[in-house]
Amino acid sequence: MSPATLRRFHSLCLSGCLVLAALPARGEKHIAPRGGTLLELGDEFAQIEFILDLQQGNLTAYILDGEAENPVRIRQSSIDIVVDQASYAGSRSATFTLHLKAVADVLTAETVGDTSEFMVHAGSLYGVSSLKGKIKRITIKSRSFQNLPFSIPAGEATQH
Repeated sequence: MSPATLRRFHSLCLSGCLVLAALPARGEKHIAPRGGTLLELGDEFAQIEFILDLQQGNLTAYILDGEAENPVRIRQSSIDIVVDQASYAGSRSATFTLHLKAVADVLTAETVGDTSEFMVHAGSLYGVSSLKGKIKRITIKSRSFQNLPFSIPAGEATQH
């Protein structure tokens, strides 16, 4: 190869590497900001972080951007979840519906109907080791999602 051809080849290789480096990484794993379980909506359109508090019997859902970094407020006053399978320490299983209500926050000026946080306190969540089910319906930035499957594994539940 002549020196001129070799320089062109190196230049093309460098250009190709720069283009590939500029592309977003596919399948990158996002970290839940609060240590919960993330559910991706769409192709990184948005994320929902679930925090399951075993001792308090609470399930909290935080609506986040596609990178799971910033809160995204939505207009819903509640999110309904159908739990198809709730496993408990004694291997007992149950099916039930949860109604997560919008949480207002004075510090962030979030209000019911304009918030990123939803929570439910339910006796059926005490001692649960894992949850599987579906979010009935959620609308984020004018995009609706229905019957979204989710799973919260036993290792992701918080114990305070």
